[in-house]
Amino acid sequence: MVKITPDGKMSDYATGLTTLTDLKRGPDGELYAVQFGIFTEQGPDPTTGAIIRIKESDASEVVVSSLPFPTSLDFDADGNAYVTIWGIGEPGSGTLLRVNGLAGMSGKLTMHE
Repeated sequence: MVKITPDGKMSDYATGLTTLTDLKRGPDGELYAVQFGIFTEQGPDPTTGAIIRIKESDASEVVVSSLPFPTSLDFDADGNAYVTIWGIGEPGSGTLLRVNGLAGMSGKLTMHE
């Protein structure tokens, strides 16, 4: 990811990220990304999708892992995250997953389909 200042200067902001499909700022003020997955010689590995909390340089952290082909992310005011998984395939084949408290203050994560 690059950072662009108001005067147009570009610099690296976050490094080491791959196949990002969505970026959202959570209600906690942090920036989150959806990583679709890691590609191997056989194609994308369906066990490597993730939600990543973006930090400057190479300090980003995976906050939810092992997601099958996630594509989109959103939050409610309480910090619960909503991520679509199985985001490739025929229309109607995806699933919406809720991750309670991801960007909230509780610190306790639970997932619900």
